[in-house]
Amino acid sequence: MAAGMLAASILGDAGPVAIGVSAITLVCAVVCNSLVPATNRATDTGNQSLFNRLHHASVALTLIALLVNLCWVFVS
Repeated sequence: MAAGMLAASILGDAGPVAIGVSAITLVCAVVCNSLVPATNRATDTGNQSLFNRLHHASVALTLIALLVNLCWVFVS
């Protein structure tokens, strides 16, 4: 979905804010998705400290994407 939004923003007449929001959303989503295997391994091996760090990173990236998209509503 974020990739489609970015493509539409670039190909359409969207301004730099829309392209930036789309790019940030896509990057956050890709990074969060790439953390899933490591998070699962940390859980499987009982490495609670690594799990906590990865989980908090994933939550932080999700919140960043949420806040950037919410701010976009008020900027545009």
